[in-house]
Amino acid sequence: SAPSRYAALRSELLREARGRLEKLSERSTLLLRSLLLGESSVGGASLREMVTLSGCAHVLALSGMHLNSLVLLFTSIIQLIVGKRYAKWLSLPVAFGYVALVGFKPSLVRSLLMLFIRQLVRGLGIKETLTYTFIAHLILFPDGICSIASLLSYSCLVAILWGAEGCAAPFILFLPPKGALLVGTTLVATFALAPLSLMLFGAWYPIGLLLSPILATVALFLLTLAIIYLVVPWTPLKTLLEIASRLFYSLAEWGSSHTPSQSLWGWLGALALMLTILALLKYANVVIKKRYRQQYDLELSLQFPPRHN
Repeated sequence: SAPSRYAALRSELLREARGRLEKLSERSTLLLRSLLLGESSVGGASLREMVTLSGCAHVLALSGMHLNSLVLLFTSIIQLIVGKRYAKWLSLPVAFGYVALVGFKPSLVRSLLMLFIRQLVRGLGIKETLTYTFIAHLILFPDGICSIASLLSYSCLVAILWGAEGCAAPFILFLPPKGALLVGTTLVATFALAPLSLMLFGAWYPIGLLLSPILATVALFLLTLAIIYLVVPWTPLKTLLEIASRLFYSLAEWGSSHTPSQSLWGWLGALALMLTILALLKYANVVIKKRYRQQYDLELSLQFPPRHN
C-alpha cells in the first residue's frame, strides 16, 4: 500500500542520512541530527537542555528557518540552470519531500503552506499569505494547529512581521542590511516568546537576547553545510562542519553557564532587562528616523534654496 511504501522509503532515506552524518565526530553527529532531522537521543537530550538554558531552544526546533534554508540553497543552485522562475516551482516538491522525511511538525507545515500559497497565488501580501496559511492549516491539520508548538510558531511569526524591521533599524548603523534584519528578527522572536515561555513553562532565559542572533547564524551555516555534505560528502566540508559544531557547542556552553536563577528576583530582573532593551531600541529607532528626516530636509534645501525677492 502507499502508506507502507512511504514508511519504507522514509526509513531508508533517514538511515542513509544518519549513516553519512555518523562519519563525523559524536558531538557533531548529535548536533546535526538534532538540527537537520529533528532527532534526539540521550546525548541529544543533554544538548537540547544546554541550548534551552542558553535561551536558544528555538534554534534546534525544526521550523521555517530550516525549511527556508533548504529552499534557498536549492533555488540558488538550480536557477543557474533553469532560471529563477522555474527554480521556485521546483523547490516546492523539494520542500514537501523534506517535511515528509522529517515529519509534519506544526512549524514546518506552516512554512510549507506559506511557500505553496505564495507561489500559487501571486501578488499576495505577507499578511494575506499568513491568513490563508492559517485557514489552510486549520482545515488540513486541525490537530496540529491546536498544539503548543503551533501556538508558539504563529505567535513568533506575527511578532516578526510586526516588529522585525523596526527592531533591525538601529543595527543598520554598524551591520549590513541582511545582518541587521537577522538580529532584529531573532530579538523580536525572543521578545515574543518570553511571556509565552513564562506562562507555559515557568521559565525564560534572557541570555538568549544576546546569544540568539549569534547562535542562529552559526546554525544556519551548519544547516547549509550539512545539506551539501549529505549530497556531496567532501572532506573539506567535513572539516568545516567539525569547526562550526565546536563553535556552536562553545557558545551554547557559555550561554548555559551564564543563565540567571529562575527565582522571583531573576524573573523581575529578566523583565526589567527586556523592557530596557525595548525602550532603547525604540529610542534608537526614533533618533535614526529623525536624523534621516533632517538630512533629507537639508539636502532638499541645498538643491532648492529659497528665493528672496
